[in-house]
Amino acid sequence: VMAQANDLLVVERDLGSYQVEQPFGTEIACAVGDFRVEMRKIGQIQVGTIVGAFADDDGRSVPYRIEMRLDSENPYIDINVHVDWQSEASRLRLRLNTMLSSCIGQYEVPFGVVKRTPYIGRETAKGEWATHRFVVLEDDVTQEGIALINNGCAGVEVGYRSITTTLLRAPHREVAGMVPDDTS
Repeated sequence: VMAQANDLLVVERDLGSYQVEQPFGTEIACAVGDFRVEMRKIGQIQVGTIVGAFADDDGRSVPYRIEMRLDSENPYIDINVHVDWQSEASRLRLRLNTMLSSCIGQYEVPFGVVKRTPYIGRETAKGEWATHRFVVLEDDVTQEGIALINNGCAGVEVGYRSITTTLLRAPHREVAGMVPDDTS
């Protein structure tokens, strides 16, 4: 994960509303700005920290800190993202790039799991599928995989060799009586 830190966080314009995503333009990766990576070991736990800032579409600085913890006795990486978010009409996403040769996600849905492929070439279908607690990307040939287990980020997009989830969205358009305000 640390080797793929260049686009671990990405920001993109989102001209949509509270109900509909409407990504616009290209994503800006956190590597576009300044960042530093620190690694340390605390007993059996390896800790990696990425601290930096990148500019959003409006040129505002978006400072962030990503902390990753890997306990040698547990098969998961705990990722915590801290960001000073001031961007309107945009979204901040976490992206996990892999070396897996797959683009089929297994999403937890009510009462089960469903396999889904990325949205391709459909104007009204963009980006993320709703999911409950996890999404799995698995390579059928090597039987290796990665899962994103979340605690609050319900939208996840699986692409070729990657899993991306929106951490924050700040819509600025009114739809069905939902009006953006200062907390948007």
